[in-house]
Amino acid sequence: EVTFSGNQVLPQKALQNAIAGVAVGVPYSESRFRQILDTTIRPMYEERGRIRVAFPAVHTEKSKQVNGLAVTVDVVEGESYKFGEVGFSAAGLPEPELRKALNLKSGGIANFTEFKSGLDRIRKFLGRNGYMNPEFRTDRKIHDDTKTVDLVIHVEQGQRFTFGKLTVKG
Repeated sequence: EVTFSGNQVLPQKALQNAIAGVAVGVPYSESRFRQILDTTIRPMYEERGRIRVAFPAVHTEKSKQVNGLAVTVDVVEGESYKFGEVGFSAAGLPEPELRKALNLKSGGIANFTEFKSGLDRIRKFLGRNGYMNPEFRTDRKIHDDTKTVDLVIHVEQGQRFTFGKLTVKG
């Protein structure tokens, strides 16, 4: 049984549905529960630019409804941030094409789910160009005064594979 307090951006039911599938039935420890919050609830807020969302307190008591714990999570949603400057560190790769595949607009809501989708589009672009195992690392620089997040995406394209020989029989 998990409830949230302090949430306004996301409704109680949406938060409960998200966490129910991964938390219910799991032996409780605060550190494990906080990991669950970070992997299930935090991304929901990051889709809305709430990159400073915090869960400052987790309260537990014996549930009156079921045989288990009733957990209450305090949520501090923070303000919405926008994407600032987006840069690349990608030696030998065409930055305009990477930027086009990423498809993020400076000034748009800092939606990190969309950002991850953009990295997948870059991965596909690189795959079509023979780079089968690219690796990404992203540096975030958060500006609390302007509520923006600057990104530098480091792309390590790896070895380039080329087509050798094709033999068709039949």
